[in-house]
Amino acid sequence: MRLRLFSLIDEVLALYESKSAQYYEATNNISAQMYKVFRGRGEYVANVTARVKSPASMREKIIRNRIYQRCDTAQMVLDDMTDIIGIMLECRFVKDEAQLYEILKQVFIIKEEDGFYSNPAIEGITLDMDSPQPQMQKNGFPIYRVDGKYCADGKTMRFELQIKAIVNMFWGEIEHKIIYKNSRYMLMDSFLRELLASVHENLICIDKQLMLIYEQASNAKENKNTEAKNNFQSFVAKTLNDIFQLKIVDSIGFSVNFKQTCDILSQFIYKINLKRDENHIERLLYELIDRFKAVSTSNIDFEQTIELGESFDFDDDFCETVAVAVSKAANKDFEWNLFLKMLFAIEPGDDTEDYCVLIRVIKAAYEPETMFIPLYNMFDSTKSAQIKDEILLTLAKVLANYCKIDIIYREKVDAVCNITLQTVTDIAYHAEPELYWEEEKANILFTFYESVKRVFE
Repeated sequence: MRLRLFSLIDEVLALYESKSAQYYEATNNISAQMYKVFRGRGEYVANVTARVKSPASMREKIIRNRIYQRCDTAQMVLDDMTDIIGIMLECRFVKDEAQLYEILKQVFIIKEEDGFYSNPAIEGITLDMDSPQPQMQKNGFPIYRVDGKYCADGKTMRFELQIKAIVNMFWGEIEHKIIYKNSRYMLMDSFLRELLASVHENLICIDKQLMLIYEQASNAKENKNTEAKNNFQSFVAKTLNDIFQLKIVDSIGFSVNFKQTCDILSQFIYKINLKRDENHIERLLYELIDRFKAVSTSNIDFEQTIELGESFDFDDDFCETVAVAVSKAANKDFEWNLFLKMLFAIEPGDDTEDYCVLIRVIKAAYEPETMFIPLYNMFDSTKSAQIKDEILLTLAKVLANYCKIDIIYREKVDAVCNITLQTVTDIAYHAEPELYWEEEKANILFTFYESVKRVFE
């Protein structure tokens, strides 16, 4: 007579086979949502991988973990197994594992009735964020292992999420194959475990060495780029000051102090021209020298108005609002007038096109890439974009009402960005973000408006 456990295993595998398409679909959806969670955080996540347990592996686990003793039916066995779906967050270095787990804690903040945590923007996924992390494995080494649930179409599937650095993935794979999977070495387990522990220590040492090399290389590259950028901007600012100081005296009969204007203009010239390729500073310098020569021999009347039009073909309200306001200020505020005439003299091509590029650069300064990530972590993309647009339009109204040249000064931009980020964070990490936004939107935007306005007072 056949043992009941093998009949149960046959039933489990048959049921599993009938549901395999659902498991693979769930695996793809969970992976996509994890990419969404870590969007914009490429410095931590090297890759997101996934696997669905093979029938042979399931058979082995049912016997090895004695699941057959606590489950009477095939469905109970599937419900008991927490790692049929496995999701792996791969990171570069061991220290990044804790950082990835902290990001998960920041995103999954709404506690459900079953004790797992969710996020309205991450559809169908809940995670157990209360279990102590990292967990200690049987081999004595720590691991970040989080239980999760995926719900879709009224069905719930369990999955296991692990966070591992590259060296830990390598070591874990070797250990798994030598100790866990290979019964031929059972008599040598103690010796092999000691040897593997030594290998693990060496790998951790290698991880630290690689991290040190990576950080030094990154810092060296960043320092080199920063030095080249600063030298470029200093050269451009000084040249602009020398050329246009003479031009202003010839035009209006006296000199003015516009050193800060030259500094800001040099930064904008850098951003406008080198946004395409930051490796071609030398080539741009040669181009600018030719332009400077042409400007030095041209006639510029600083008493004349600038004609830019009253509307512009932008696809967003921020740019249109700021562009209209600055174009009006250009013939009322001498600093704006001077700044734009200098820009148009240096930049080749149509003045209106150059002006529109300038406005887009201003928007980019007030909208760093990572600024609105908290919104996209908590809301769907449509809702996030809507909230983002309303915040930016409110900001544009402050800039348009004030509209002096210092709206493009670095210290002002940084101060406003800090206020914007705080506002975004307050919305995203509220206990009930959607309800909070819908009910308090007017107050949130008013408070934001007043806070930004104070920066320019």
